[in-house]
Amino acid sequence: MKSFLTSILIVGLAWPVVVLAQDIQLFQTIPFLEGANPTMESYVNALYRLAIAAASLLVVVKLIGAGVKYMFSEVVTDKADAKKDIRTSLLGMLIILAAVTILNTINPELTRLDFLSNAQSVSPDTSSGRGGSSGSNNQNTVGGGSGGQTEHNLGN
Repeated sequence: MKSFLTSILIVGLAWPVVVLAQDIQLFQTIPFLEGANPTMESYVNALYRLAIAAASLLVVVKLIGAGVKYMFSEVVTDKADAKKDIRTSLLGMLIILAAVTILNTINPELTRLDFLSNAQSVSPDTSSGRGGSSGSNNQNTVGGGSGGQTEHNLGN
């Protein structure tokens, strides 16, 4: 009986996935997503910006809550806890802003997260019998002469 209920539960949960799997959108629209046909890089950039915005929003909400707690508390220990919450939320905001500012100061490209644009495609090399990049295997002798060391260059 237990296995029957478990199988009904699994089928019941999996059935909508099977039925509704006809029109799958790879990328959902989220804030900060640019372009009509988003790529993985633009999606990751949008998620990065969205995470910064969400963290900043959470810091502001925490700051407001701590301020309300400070205003309405009559007990000294509650006021001390509220002050601690205010300090930690301001520290969190400082960390978020400092991280973004430092990365933009060093190199604005660091916040663009385009890690897939420089990716090299890897295809199997059938001539040597082992996989690798699509280049020839070059051997150069280092140190000159026949007693030198052999250096293998794969692709680059």
